[in-house]
Amino acid sequence: MSVAVAAAALASAAVLVQPLVAGRAVDEASHGGVSWGVLSLLAAAFVVAILAEAADTYLFYRLGEEVVFDRRRVYATHLMAMPVAELDRLRLGDLVARATSDISELREAPRMLSRVVVGVCTLAVAGALMARIDAMLAVAVLGVVTASFFGGSLLLAKAGRAAAVRQQAVGEHGARLERTLGAIRTVKMSEAQVRSGEAIVEAAGEARRAGMRLAWLGAVSAPVMRMTATGSLVIVLVVGATRVSDGVISVGELVTLFLLTLFSLAPLQDVYRGLTTLHIAAAADARIEEVLAVAPERLDQTRPRRTDPVSSAVAETGEAPLVQARGVSFSYGVHPVLREVSLHLRRRQITAVVGPSGSGKSTLLALLCRFYEPDEGQLVFDGRPYTDFPLAELRRRITLVEQDSPVLHGSLRDNLVMGAPDATDAEINDVLRRVNLDAFVDGLPQGLDTSVLDRGRALSGGQRQRLAVARALLSPAELVLLDEPTAHLDRVNESVLVETLTQLREHRSVLIVAHRRSTIERADQILVVERGHVSRVESFADLPDHPGEYRNPF
Repeated sequence: MSVAVAAAALASAAVLVQPLVAGRAVDEASHGGVSWGVLSLLAAAFVVAILAEAADTYLFYRLGEEVVFDRRRVYATHLMAMPVAELDRLRLGDLVARATSDISELREAPRMLSRVVVGVCTLAVAGALMARIDAMLAVAVLGVVTASFFGGSLLLAKAGRAAAVRQQAVGEHGARLERTLGAIRTVKMSEAQVRSGEAIVEAAGEARRAGMRLAWLGAVSAPVMRMTATGSLVIVLVVGATRVSDGVISVGELVTLFLLTLFSLAPLQDVYRGLTTLHIAAAADARIEEVLAVAPERLDQTRPRRTDPVSSAVAETGEAPLVQARGVSFSYGVHPVLREVSLHLRRRQITAVVGPSGSGKSTLLALLCRFYEPDEGQLVFDGRPYTDFPLAELRRRITLVEQDSPVLHGSLRDNLVMGAPDATDAEINDVLRRVNLDAFVDGLPQGLDTSVLDRGRALSGGQRQRLAVARALLSPAELVLLDEPTAHLDRVNESVLVETLTQLREHRSVLIVAHRRSTIERADQILVVERGHVSRVESFADLPDHPGEYRNPF
């Protein structure tokens, strides 16, 4: 930045030298000839101006790319560190639009900031040189420039507001487009592509209207700048000619004044254009700052450890449960989901969670993963409150298989080793065998390096679920959380997976949200979630006698 600004200042200085040397050359020519020293100085001023401006342009374009890269790096890193609760609140397409469209608006900001600073300095120096030659003429030119500049400044605030509206509309357009493409098969089969397309185009139309407003403001500012240029030059020529005839200034000094005025027009336009660009960049950066203002998760964050009394479960068994929930309540806004939940997950035990849809089963898993914090109560892991653990350590000891089994674009290997990057091929092949995916992978032309396409579209629903379970098996986690992992499996693959989960009990604890009898009946305990409350059932056989509304549906 410093070198680029210095180059820009040198280029402006070389430009301002040219009128002074040119005026002297005119005066010398009027007396019979121009000296080689003056001509050499004029030529040197031209060469320095060209080289310095080329260096300034290159350095600022390079700096602009660095600024955009750095902003995207900070923004992407921050998104990865944001709490899941905040990401759930925001819209994915809008977040992506901020990373692409909004941050791109910052590319020109460093160069334009320099143009404003150097332009103002150049105008000040040019004005001082003009005043030294003829103060009255300098004041007349300054009056025209000042009037037009303040008139144009009124447009700058409107340009900033129009830019903010445009960027907001671009974000909305991206959000609607992402939402529709993410469910394009459902949209097409529901014959909703026309309505969805209209909603996307509506947001694009709002961006267009804001862009047209920016274009109108730019169109108005252009004649203002031309008026300033024409008015200033006319004043210099008309008034200057009068001053020459009166003998106040020489012809060479008139040429110097004319060239100073002419060369000041570019810095004036740079200042105005730079301020406009900075207003637009500020509006775009404000949207980035909205996201960066959200407090990130601190993977190393802990709170002072509290002294916990030994629970009754510890007294009875001599061994603390791996996980405990003590009077945990949670709500999404004003809508309570879980109320005073208390439970124990013992080591080397399978716990099944059942209950009607919307009862809070997935929310319970989200709390155990610490995606959300309880409104009341306390979660305990391995005898210590959750808040005593660095977040990174806690999540190393817990793994999650989500209900929709998300798969990232890339290869099968990339998806499998996400939580265990050092896993060997032997370990990978072992977990593939345990989830009955080994034959499928062996039959692929590129094996583990086969692409799964965007969102895993190359895989069936059941294959995605087994891939997600295999990923969990590769992790070193002590607690495996599964949200309906057999929902898309046939009986053969379900039987294999249930057997695998049963074997996990030898060295891990498993909590599984399930509705199938084959999954539930092997559980060591069953938790029934109803209306935000959790009750414990000893075994599958006891479900028909459960006192709540939920009954064993098998």
